[in-house]
Amino acid sequence: MCCLPFGMKSRARESQECGGEIMKEGLLWFDDDPKRDLSAKVKRAVDGYQAKFHRKPTVCYVNGADLNEPLQTVGNVNLRTAKNVLRHHLWVGVEENVKSGA
Repeated sequence: MCCLPFGMKSRARESQECGGEIMKEGLLWFDDDPKRDLSAKVKRAVDGYQAKFHRKPTVCYVNGADLNEPLQTVGNVNLRTAKNVLRHHLWVGVEENVKSGA
């Protein structure tokens, strides 16, 4: 497994346009183990995020091709698809509401 924390400026702009929520920072997690289902991968990514940032994430972005299960959430983490997330990668973080005109 591999994880990389990074800022989410380009994704933040896209998120702001698509519902008023923004993810400012997150953790990119890689897991291509075919023996693990998506919910187990999300749980591992969430654990990695909590170890790094000492808070619980609220959202996990995955590539649409990886979301072959009808999952909406895993625990308290909302699952969303994003074209800019590569296969077998999970992008976990905290979304914050953005007020219009801010």
